[in-house]
Amino acid sequence: MYRFDLRVLAAGVIVLAVQVGTASLIELLGARPDLVLIFLLFLAYRYGSEVGLYAGLACGFALDITGTHWLGMYALLMSTLGFWAGKLIGRNAIVTRLRFWAILVAMSHLLVESLATAFLLYRTESSLISYIFRIVLPDTIYTTIIAVLAGMLALPYLKRQVHLNPERPKSNTPRNKPVIRE
Repeated sequence: MYRFDLRVLAAGVIVLAVQVGTASLIELLGARPDLVLIFLLFLAYRYGSEVGLYAGLACGFALDITGTHWLGMYALLMSTLGFWAGKLIGRNAIVTRLRFWAILVAMSHLLVESLATAFLLYRTESSLISYIFRIVLPDTIYTTIIAVLAGMLALPYLKRQVHLNPERPKSNTPRNKPVIRE
């Protein structure tokens, strides 16, 4: 099991408070970044799919409580994203490159917000495509820019932590000495 300390929990609460409490202050031309999604992807990269699943469930439920949409919608979407992000990118060295990090964040945000929009606009007169182009796409671009800036600061630290503590079983035999069988 992973050592999941209180600093990670405190960081999650701070990220949620910044996203929900100061949304109007960090808004840029009507677009708002999804800081919780960026935080979830960092956790999925650092700790893997199991923690990504539980962190996605907690982050999504917190977004459901603070939002005005269906209860459980973001919990489902974010937990699924956290699990698959941890499975696909967990401890993968390619994600430490900023361009792949930006692509990952952009695709994740576009997928989660498009599905959430499809849930919300189900059985309404509104057009899903126009809403995605007017709201979701600018939010995705702004979230990706914030994620790249955060990635420039955090990815070298995460890369060092991940590669210093790899998850592989340790062998009892040293690598230099041959194994003698009797």
